[in-house]
Amino acid sequence: MKFGHLAALTAAIAAMALTLMSGAAPAAAAAPQASAAADAYGAFAYSPPQYYSVVDAFGKTAAAAEDAAVAMCKAGGNTGCIPVAWFTHGYGTFAIDEDDNAFGWAIKPTLAAADDAADESCAEVSDGSTCNVVLNPVTADPSNAAKGANLTGRACVFNAPKGGVPLTFDGQVMSGHVGWAYLINRNTGMWELGANEGPVDNLYGYKSKTWIAEGTWAEVLQLFKGALPGGTGKNRNYYHPKNYYKTYRCVSTTTNHSAAALKEALSEYGELYTIPDYDCLAQVTFVLGVYGAPISEHRYIVNPYYWVPNNYYKSKYMADFEPKQPL
Repeated sequence: MKFGHLAALTAAIAAMALTLMSGAAPAAAAAPQASAAADAYGAFAYSPPQYYSVVDAFGKTAAAAEDAAVAMCKAGGNTGCIPVAWFTHGYGTFAIDEDDNAFGWAIKPTLAAADDAADESCAEVSDGSTCNVVLNPVTADPSNAAKGANLTGRACVFNAPKGGVPLTFDGQVMSGHVGWAYLINRNTGMWELGANEGPVDNLYGYKSKTWIAEGTWAEVLQLFKGALPGGTGKNRNYYHPKNYYKTYRCVSTTTNHSAAALKEALSEYGELYTIPDYDCLAQVTFVLGVYGAPISEHRYIVNPYYWVPNNYYKSKYMADFEPKQPL
């Protein structure tokens, strides 16, 4: 696919890949278990870079269980940990084919039913080898009310609190800046990311400085945290400097319209920069909204207070997103 003016990004990603690859063997999967939990919700988290490294955790809410699972996954030294599913009132089984790293999971009212269903789910996507159960936790009160959610997508908003346009409108300073990222494929751990970094003056008006890239979660963090140079001549510092972005907030989704989100992002590449219709925040809400994230697609435009990215980032419009994390 053609992103245009992104040769520097390609080189940056290639260089980071060399430094991020550890060459270590995948971590061993946990032994099968069936541990009852007092909490109402359970969750699985999975790390594609480490293949069959998977953990389970519990919480009083689905979101709390997801957060706990991701934290436990990270604590094990894994990178790119992704929530795979949450479940309640039942047994949750995770099965893996270690030969080709395929996996499947299931939620059922009994342990035997969950194991069988997870094995079948894994076999549907494996190369025909044997799938093995590696985790089978149980939440409180397993019953026919057992249910869960398949978290196929994940979307994140990245915030540069001191970025933005030094413009005052209706008493509000238009400050702060945001970029976006969304998970393309849960099994491979590949993400799409980008941002509208502001306007560039040229003969045709103020066009947006937009960049789009693809990479692993480790590369996503590095591209937002590090300096991202690009362009030539007077636009030499085309994108952002090191430590420009400070924090990010993510949310898991049961939808993953990554192809449609990329089409939306590409349609906004180099568009005329205007506030609030075609700026950094508008691009974030449009791209992630098309992807399937619970984020306003421009409904905030009626209130200039929320045109300020910093205000939007901590507002009701991102209420479903997890608390901010430092880069």
